[in-house]
Amino acid sequence: MLDADALGGVFGIEMDDGDGEVAEVAPLSSTRKQAARKKPAQKKAVKKKAAKKRAVQKKTAKKQAAQPRPAKKAAARKKAAFRATPAAVRGLRAALGHSRAEFARALGVSAATVGNWENANRPLQLQAGSLAALRRLNRNRPG
Repeated sequence: MLDADALGGVFGIEMDDGDGEVAEVAPLSSTRKQAARKKPAQKKAVKKKAAKKRAVQKKTAKKQAAQPRPAKKAAARKKAAFRATPAAVRGLRAALGHSRAEFARALGVSAATVGNWENANRPLQLQAGSLAALRRLNRNRPG
């Protein structure tokens, strides 16, 4: 167990040892000096670690830049998944050269439904069958 003097010495403060007298303890200047000496060394280590990390990132970036990227095929870009938006539905119908009634017949919906899709002000939420039919028409579209 620590007495008041030892405890005060640890914290660098004056402690009352219980008899009413305050024992005065000198601050631990040597410990503070050691702590102050460690700080520049710690800073140096942190800077060194950061420099090492940047060097590794630079090497990785150079390796990635040196590797040839696979060429994108035109067919793969053309066959991208169809996103059902009002503009896409309008564009698909125009590309196929269909009237709303012809387009609706091909999809199995009414002409009014096609009109609603084309004039919507929000993303389309289509039933699975309608979306599948649109994607099928998009795959078979000319050009």
